[in-house]
Amino acid sequence: MLLPQPIVCPREIYDMMVECWNRSDCERPTFKDIHMFLLRKNMGYNPKDEKLNQLKFQCVSYGEHIQKFNCDS
Repeated sequence: MLLPQPIVCPREIYDMMVECWNRSDCERPTFKDIHMFLLRKNMGYNPKDEKLNQLKFQCVSYGEHIQKFNCDS
């Protein structure tokens, strides 16, 4: 019995997971197969962009809690 496909999981990813669960080890994908599959799925993904998006979100989140001080007095 297999776990059902999660709603937010793309079909191709779920299919790869199912292949990895195969009882017969010769039927399972190799590490190289999985690696190549993931590389193809992540084409155009840039981890630097993700880090930048996280930092922008943190700045917006923290910005709501910053107090303004008047230094002219």
